[in-house]
Amino acid sequence: MHYILGITATVASITVASQPQVLPSGVLGVIAWVAALAVALITFLIPSRKARAYVTAARALTDACNRYRLDENFKTKHLLDAAKEGENIISTSDHP
Repeated sequence: MHYILGITATVASITVASQPQVLPSGVLGVIAWVAALAVALITFLIPSRKARAYVTAARALTDACNRYRLDENFKTKHLLDAAKEGENIISTSDHP
């Protein structure tokens, strides 16, 4: 979605900036609004924050799984706590 919005914003912006004469009057205004909307959505969606949260959660859970397998002092409760913490990391990534 992020790439689609980025490409849309870029193409729309270039079209408005170049002001091609082949377009009917009024169309450039619509294209300008499309560009503005696409840029606004890219700004507020911030996919990198969500992706970082998933990576952080996955690393924490992988570490807990490895410790559960290799360390006999690492109990099932610790593994479940790591899974819960991963869910918390992901859910809090939705908030700025």
